[in-house]
Amino acid sequence: MKILMLTIFLIVIIIICGDFIYSRIVKYRLKKWEKNIKRDSDDIREGCKEFSVGNGDIGLLLIHGFGDSPAVYRNFALALSETNFTCKIMRLPGFALPMTAYSKTNSKQWVEKLEQEIYQLKQKHKCVWIIAHSLGGATTIKYLLNNSQKVDGVILIAPLLKVSSRQSFFIPARILYQIANYCLFFTKIFENYLPLDLYDPTIKHQFDRFIPKIIYKELFNLLDNVKGKAKKINIPFLMILSKNDLIVDGKEAEHFYNQVSSPYKNILILKNSGHMIPLDYEWKNVVSTISTFILNKP
Repeated sequence: MKILMLTIFLIVIIIICGDFIYSRIVKYRLKKWEKNIKRDSDDIREGCKEFSVGNGDIGLLLIHGFGDSPAVYRNFALALSETNFTCKIMRLPGFALPMTAYSKTNSKQWVEKLEQEIYQLKQKHKCVWIIAHSLGGATTIKYLLNNSQKVDGVILIAPLLKVSSRQSFFIPARILYQIANYCLFFTKIFENYLPLDLYDPTIKHQFDRFIPKIIYKELFNLLDNVKGKAKKINIPFLMILSKNDLIVDGKEAEHFYNQVSSPYKNILILKNSGHMIPLDYEWKNVVSTISTFILNKP
């Protein structure tokens, strides 16, 4: 018994010491990373500010994903704006901001921001759609559960409904988060070591290299809130997935699509794109599919 107690004590000490050392390393690397980051007067990382393009009759609200920014839609939105659409590309609260502000945001603020943007678009456009990528998809679903009548349709691109475990040696991502959440007391920031899931090697895209631990908690809470709610969505619905997405669980997304009750829905599964569909090889095909789906709505 004494040996067992001593072993447990040593393990706890090792975890605490390792946690403390790791937290110091991350803070040091964050500080070093920030020295090379340019920010505007609002403290938003350069190139990541929300923007609008187009002057069409139909309003589109575009929402980025986890650790990302409006920059992911730069060319994508420009192409859409050439097809009689007005595109507003919003930035989810917290993302692309310094760590102090980033760590104070939550999923409720993400949904509230989406609601504000929809309200503003509807002041000028009778027809308004949402296009959302990754985490933006889960945020959109949360919004639609109580506000589906406020938009004319939704397009979800690689929606984050369940985190894939393919890059975590097939250990469920939620389990890894729970272990980290319970074992790491000093560590409040995680460094994102995963590369962009992007097939096109010519594309250079900057994302949030460091993400507060609380944001992961908000992510999983959001996923819990929208799980099993697909039948409540009955507006025009288009889902676009990558066959080999390493970030989101494609089977979970397909299951969600099959449960959606909308009479006008479609799904497109891409074979030559990673998770970053708005940037990858087939993005022009996606733009064409979206335009056709919206303009042909019965």
